[in-house]
Amino acid sequence: MTAPKTYRVDLPPEIMMRGFWLYAWKIIGPAGDRYCYVGMTGDVTGVAQSPYARAGAHLGFNKNSNALRRLLEKRKIQPEGCRALEFLAYGPVLPYWHKQDHPDYETNRKIIGALERKLWAAAKDAGNVMLNEQPRFAHEFDAPLWETVRAAFAASILRETPT
Repeated sequence: MTAPKTYRVDLPPEIMMRGFWLYAWKIIGPAGDRYCYVGMTGDVTGVAQSPYARAGAHLGFNKNSNALRRLLEKRKIQPEGCRALEFLAYGPVLPYWHKQDHPDYETNRKIIGALERKLWAAAKDAGNVMLNEQPRFAHEFDAPLWETVRAAFAASILRETPT
């Protein structure tokens, strides 16, 4: 056990907004290996959680929502033992309200899903070791919207110089 220490987390209030967001995890494992995980908010239940809620769930112990923890543990890595965990969120990319009252929910979900797939592929092409499988969304991605997403993640997981 380590000695008690004070930690500071700077949390922008906007990250608690529900909506259609894209996010990525940049992880440096205990041995210095670099990993990446790309995801989105907006699931089949008709709820688009906030990226803040997804980040906490990813590292929690609820097996129904902790995909990142489970993927790391498959590699014999405990998140608490990592050298660094960086969470990046971009959004809300598209408007959101609960599916019952949102006639475009499924369309927006497909648009975000296509962007998630494109971001995952770009992160892999940039040399990241991807923890999750490539998303299966087949919807055609929106090219102008993709350029804003690419720019948002350029320096972090895409290893590009921002324009």
